[in-house]
Amino acid sequence: MKADKARARNKETLFALLETLGVTQISVQFDGYGDSGQIEHVEVHSGDSVVEFPDPTVRFTRIDGDGSAVEQSLEDALDSR
Repeated sequence: MKADKARARNKETLFALLETLGVTQISVQFDGYGDSGQIEHVEVHSGDSVVEFPDPTVRFTRIDGDGSAVEQSLEDALDSR
């Protein structure tokens, strides 16, 4: 399926970027559950330290559209994937 291939490529892209940036862990706090939940807070870690959220853009394959590429901030990419 095209969507499965796009998800796999997007995952590889995201993890490669995080490794390049030295990110070793991301902690995400949710509020709610199921379809009614939302992300409240994201912490980025490098080793044992919490660091500022990196601000690069990342290029993903659009999954819910025509398969075109879309650029978004790393924070938006984590929120939407």
